[in-house]
Amino acid sequence: MLRITTLFVFLILFRTNGAIAQETRTYVLSVDFGATDSLQNYWYPWYFSNIKSSSERDVQNVFDNSGVQIKITTPCLAGSSGSCGLDIKENPSVFDTTHNELLSNVLHVRNKNATFRFDGLRNGDYDIKFYFHNSAINSQSDRVSLKLTDSRAPNGIWLSNNLKYTNSTSPDIISSFRIPVRVRNNREVIVELSASNDEIMVNGFIISKYGQREVLYNDIELIPRHRDTEALISGELMNDEDIYACAISQQGFHHTGRWLENEGICQALVENNILESSDYKFIKFDPFFYWQSLSTPAVPSNAIAFMGSDGDSYYLCAAPDGNDIILPGIYIPNQLDACQVIDNGDIRTFNQFYIHSRRSN
Repeated sequence: MLRITTLFVFLILFRTNGAIAQETRTYVLSVDFGATDSLQNYWYPWYFSNIKSSSERDVQNVFDNSGVQIKITTPCLAGSSGSCGLDIKENPSVFDTTHNELLSNVLHVRNKNATFRFDGLRNGDYDIKFYFHNSAINSQSDRVSLKLTDSRAPNGIWLSNNLKYTNSTSPDIISSFRIPVRVRNNREVIVELSASNDEIMVNGFIISKYGQREVLYNDIELIPRHRDTEALISGELMNDEDIYACAISQQGFHHTGRWLENEGICQALVENNILESSDYKFIKFDPFFYWQSLSTPAVPSNAIAFMGSDGDSYYLCAAPDGNDIILPGIYIPNQLDACQVIDNGDIRTFNQFYIHSRRSN
């Protein structure tokens, strides 16, 4: 799973809105770039020979019994060759993962830019997950940036500029990036990729459609535990134990907090007490949100606010403790101009911290 360079966890109390529902994944289209003799089982094969400036497919009967038109383009002229265009590259075999065949071949973009267009998707909410792995090398510092245009970001928005490839034939993790997509009025979805060097490699992608989602205020979404790989990874302890963002539901309110990998419980800060529960859900990673620095009482206009049971505005915050550890917490301006966090069972306050905010187009 992709690990973001700076990672945090948060704890806060907020009430759900009227749109809450049990999420269901209704349709999935999985695409593997490569020859059919090295295809990931049950994935849609996408293969072509020679170098092309573009490649497209019309995939029928996948979403609501309708199809989707997918087109991959480069800025190259038709008939271009050499350092421009698209081809399929067969890389060394990959072992010991659930995606061995997927990772052993790639769509090779021979220049710095490629655009994926998805047309014909019915109105609804989707995820598009891209895989970036290069088994031909054992180390790589190249980066990929992603820009999305959809109904939530009609002017386009850069969701990441720091995606690093994983590599080798026996990877510990696989680099991927999941993009939440909203389609209204049958709008075309566009994903633009750009590279830090002269090429891009994409192993494949998955498009998932959701019939219902459990959505809280401001598009923050809860997901069940079996989808933990889609959860917001918020940090790591000194022993490399993962910390995920989680939520506990009680009497119409959600207390969000941290889940420790080896303990299997969710811990939240509630009225200066620590609430623990084994009945929880995870917070879904959504790159439309990010963390920005806040060192004064002024709250930025794009900060994500929640209304607490006391009527005050609550904000998600995270504070660095000076030892490369990020501590999660809540910020309540009307009560204290500081970020309150849990640290080894104690409540601490920090005047310099980060606040959870919404990206602008």
